[in-house]
Amino acid sequence: MSDTATPALHRESDTLYRQIAEIWREKIVTGEYKPGDALPSERDISESLGVSRIPVREAMKSLEYLGIVKQVRGKGVFVQKTDPGEVLAKIGPFLAPPDAAATYAPGLALDIYRPRDADKAPVVVFFYGGGWTSGARADYRFVGRRLADAGMLAIVADYRLFPEATFPGFVEDGATAVAWARRHAAEHGGDPARVYVAGHSAGAQIAALLGTDARYLRAQGLQPRDLAGVIGLAGPYD
Repeated sequence: MSDTATPALHRESDTLYRQIAEIWREKIVTGEYKPGDALPSERDISESLGVSRIPVREAMKSLEYLGIVKQVRGKGVFVQKTDPGEVLAKIGPFLAPPDAAATYAPGLALDIYRPRDADKAPVVVFFYGGGWTSGARADYRFVGRRLADAGMLAIVADYRLFPEATFPGFVEDGATAVAWARRHAAEHGGDPARVYVAGHSAGAQIAALLGTDARYLRAQGLQPRDLAGVIGLAGPYD
């Protein structure tokens, strides 16, 4: 990271993209960029902040998901929203804390997002991506909140990362999180008989292995057939 990097970015790499998203959200809210304006290129932003392109790319994806910017293939990223109230309303779920949190194993925790008037709601245990080396459940608050808004009890779980853990430690942690979800789902308005596992990228591999390799859930007294389903997004499955 260069000496010109924004001081606020000198934190754990797995939270960089949220910080970058907030920097650019602030630029848009204050009127530095207006509707229709093109943002600097991914390369220019990464160089100006002294970070790699990966967190910049993820930050822009998050802002696009929130409707603040729009990416036009072959042309760049353009501002969509600039009204402070509207932008803050969009960014709120991205930054808002979960409804509850719990420790499910030594040094590992999960965040819980409850749907309104939850009563035997389907449960989704979500594992984030990050190449098994980075990531944090706080970075996926928007996923938890959107799932809860759709009527599901969402649980976003941390798991050990490399080099603290190696394969299959990541998947074993996932199995422990699923077992916790089944034991405690009813306390939060969820249905323990309808537990889905889901994940993105590295997290999708964790979800897929939990659903196809019985060894991991068996260690927790469960079987893959105890899952209601498996959802993988852009995962390495081969």
